[in-house]
Amino acid sequence: MLGPDQFLAVCVNMPLEVCAERDIKGMYRGAIKDFTGTDAPYEPPLEPEIILAMVAHLPTENTSLILQELIHRGFIRAPMAPALPYGECIGADDDRFQGEGMYLHALLPS
Repeated sequence: MLGPDQFLAVCVNMPLEVCAERDIKGMYRGAIKDFTGTDAPYEPPLEPEIILAMVAHLPTENTSLILQELIHRGFIRAPMAPALPYGECIGADDDRFQGEGMYLHALLPS
C-alpha cells in the first residue's frame, strides 16, 4: 500500500465530446461495453493535487505542472541546463536558448 507521501492524484479534465473527437480506436463510440464516461459512470478524484485542463492548456504546459509538483515534493530534481558540445556557448538571442530557457524556467521552483 502506498502512503500519502508516495501518491499524486491527477485529474485529467477533458470534456467527453473532445475525448470522442480525438478517439482513434472508437472506444468512446461504443466499441467497449461499460466504458468509463460513456455507459459507465466517471468519478473524478475528490481532492486531486493536480488538475490538467486538456483543452485550455498545451501538452507541454500540463507536463510542466506535473513536473513542478514532482520537483516540489522531492520526487525528482530540477533539470540542469541543456548540455552543449565542448566549447560551444549559447547567447540569449539563440533560438535553442529561447525554447529551452522558457521550458526550464517553467520547471524551476521560484
